[in-house]
Amino acid sequence: MPRTETNRAEPVTHRVELAPDRAGHRIELEYQTFGSPEDPTLLLVMGLGAQLLGWRRGFCELLADRGFQVVRYDNRDSGRSTFLDGGPEPDLGAIFGGDPGSAPYLLSDMALDAIGLLDALGVDRAHIVGASLGGMIAQQLVIDHPGRALSLCSIMSRPGDGVSGDSTPEAGAAMSAPRPQERAEAIETGIGIWRIIGSPDYPEDEAELRAYVTEAHDRCSRRDGVARQLAAIFASPDRTQGLGRVTAPTLVLHGEADPLIGRSGGEATARRGAGRGTAAAARHGARRAEAAVAGGRRRAGRQHRTGRGGRRGRRGTADLTGRHPARLRAEARPGPGPGPDPGRDRLWDPAPARACRGLPIACPHRQGGQGSRERQQVQPAWLSDCLTDHPQG
Repeated sequence: MPRTETNRAEPVTHRVELAPDRAGHRIELEYQTFGSPEDPTLLLVMGLGAQLLGWRRGFCELLADRGFQVVRYDNRDSGRSTFLDGGPEPDLGAIFGGDPGSAPYLLSDMALDAIGLLDALGVDRAHIVGASLGGMIAQQLVIDHPGRALSLCSIMSRPGDGVSGDSTPEAGAAMSAPRPQERAEAIETGIGIWRIIGSPDYPEDEAELRAYVTEAHDRCSRRDGVARQLAAIFASPDRTQGLGRVTAPTLVLHGEADPLIGRSGGEATARRGAGRGTAAAARHGARRAEAAVAGGRRRAGRQHRTGRGGRRGRRGTADLTGRHPARLRAEARPGPGPGPDPGRDRLWDPAPARACRGLPIACPHRQGGQGSRERQQVQPAWLSDCLTDHPQG
């Protein structure tokens, strides 16, 4: 049962020490929880160099209001979790050239961190939601530990095939440029980077962006972990085949104008993830999945259940299947297999969507028994609607 805002409480902050990983690293993770531990758990995994603050508090509270125990955490080498600065630095040039030997850890190790966190919480299965690098970790977790995932949501990410999801030169240069040490200059630089990698159509409120960047800098200004996380991305194997074996309900979100991980990364993830209930959506503008959700703007009564003749979308929308560029399409698959279920395609009007990272989505749930029941449309980007309707996956 969804909760009201009056039931909200302060997030609870914890630290947990994990068992040594395969290289003997001892990792401590800092994490926060929202909501009741009696509710289904939704694990939020953040991206490259980002802290748990990247999942904005309002977003987490809304999900908790809808009946989830929400867990956000700092990955290793970010925020207030363990920084692995005691060993040799990775040789990124060699890793980019195909020699992964100097990477201190892989995405599979970061996925094991998440599993260790779930173990510490006493959670057997959870909804796994990851953005950017977090999406890669989430994909790897569901591939390596399929029994631990109620569902997978991969946001603005890619499958690691080496050909999809490239950055624009400007975004790549912004992310790789040295950061100033002086606080005021570092904050201004951080704001500038967010403007570059943010949505062209839905720029973030200036005051909110400044407050977020300032809070993140003051909480942890270290950037030395980014190279090690980047090494893990490029040293890890392609997840394409593994995604084809995923059977958990899966949602892929990506922005058509994402400059940091190009739209092709989301396309590749959606096409190659043959899991039960795969859905995909794209909207002009990328990066800030929370904006539509945290903005709280919905258009009630505008849920469309349409077939092939569905409503046309606005200019700038994109179809991840590549067949109807003027429309958004979500293709829900009833089970592992080579192709979509054409009788259950759904098209809808993305006009209510306010956010760019948030993106309109389709809910591929209501699957049970011997067949798949009717899929429901969600407007605009309410991940929680999908999860609330079927918290047990």
